[in-house]
Amino acid sequence: MRSIVLAVLACSLTTFAGPKKKSVPVVVAPAPAVPATPYVGVLPTVSDSEEYAALLTHANELLKAEYDTYQLDYVPEGESDQVSADVVRARKTEGVRLRLTLTAAREQMRASLMVMKIPGGGLRGSWFVHASGPAANELLEAIVPNIVADLAGDLGWKKKPVAEAVKAEAPAEPVKAAEATESTKPAEPDTVQTATR
Repeated sequence: MRSIVLAVLACSLTTFAGPKKKSVPVVVAPAPAVPATPYVGVLPTVSDSEEYAALLTHANELLKAEYDTYQLDYVPEGESDQVSADVVRARKTEGVRLRLTLTAAREQMRASLMVMKIPGGGLRGSWFVHASGPAANELLEAIVPNIVADLAGDLGWKKKPVAEAVKAEAPAEPVKAAEATESTKPAEPDTVQTATR
């Protein structure tokens, strides 16, 4: 009798409580991955021509000024390859070192930009720009923005927001329209050709 009472009691409790609900685990979707800022080192500009030896410092300055318009993290000067490799691994980002080479070829200036991976130093690619026309200094000022734009486009680098890029640049003295004559305007190169490999 006792077993019958227990069976009736157990059955009544099951019906009173109702069927058990299945619990569904809550799955939180992972946040979309934000691409890390590329880690870029600018190596000193070199030239195989004595004609351009005086322009090497100016070429490096132009190169760094162009890179300041992009969202990049820079390798500090003098940082060892091992430390750079450790930083790239820790940030889980792309790391590259850049070397600009200027070459003179029959009244033309050829600039090649070699991109080497961090870590390892393997060649990531090289970009070339040719220009001919006015003085070498003016050619350099036309070539550097073109070669950097080609590289940045191919590697998917993003420009800094306009307000941030303007703050990075030093304020220039304004030139009045009446003062802007042919002598103050930089001469445009006759031709600028770009090629990537």
